[in-house]
Amino acid sequence: MIKIVWLLFTSLVFAQTPEFEVASIRLNTSADSASSAGMSGQGVTIINMTLRAIILNAYGLRPYQLSGGPGWLDRDHFDIAAKVPKGVKPEEVRKMMQALLARRFGLQTHRETRELPVFDLRVAKGGLRLPTADGPNQTSITRNSISGQMTIATLADALARATERPVVNLTEAGGRFRVDLCWAPLDAAGSDSPSLFTSVQEQLGLRLEAATGQVEVWFVDRANPPSDN
Repeated sequence: MIKIVWLLFTSLVFAQTPEFEVASIRLNTSADSASSAGMSGQGVTIINMTLRAIILNAYGLRPYQLSGGPGWLDRDHFDIAAKVPKGVKPEEVRKMMQALLARRFGLQTHRETRELPVFDLRVAKGGLRLPTADGPNQTSITRNSISGQMTIATLADALARATERPVVNLTEAGGRFRVDLCWAPLDAAGSDSPSLFTSVQEQLGLRLEAATGQVEVWFVDRANPPSDN
């Protein structure tokens, strides 16, 4: 019953969502390893991405939040070009993309809350080692660094991307801080840099503790090859 109600609610939301002026979806057979995605108030451009990656982008999910679906979700790659009508707000584009996936791929999903491995973010012994910052949020993330001016909540989100696991902010630290965090990449054998977990404690005065917690997860119930343009 809950699943049926959710599907009906989703259909109603999509019915009220603006549509792209034009949208092209094509199978990418280039065998190129590079991919990219851009989503703005002008349009959507996706190049050489799997449907699973496209869903993650459209719903703003982390990989650990998406499960299920046919095998080709991770095999076939697609190019998508869609033009946004004038007057559409940038925050509406993501829902337009979700509606496009529902129409063209027959995508159906549902959400559940499950207990999964997480990391608790706490203040380490000795206290925070983060200078306060007055400017707006500015975050730069690479494969082995996080830098900028941010709240601890933003930092926790960045750490979730780095660890590929939810990070729960339990620090109770308010305000905005200057963060300059770097660590040894997982594949950097013999690196002199410390691990992410050591770096978080030594450089920021925080610690990541393994735990379990309630995490919202999306499940792919149905997906078909895309309909014709």
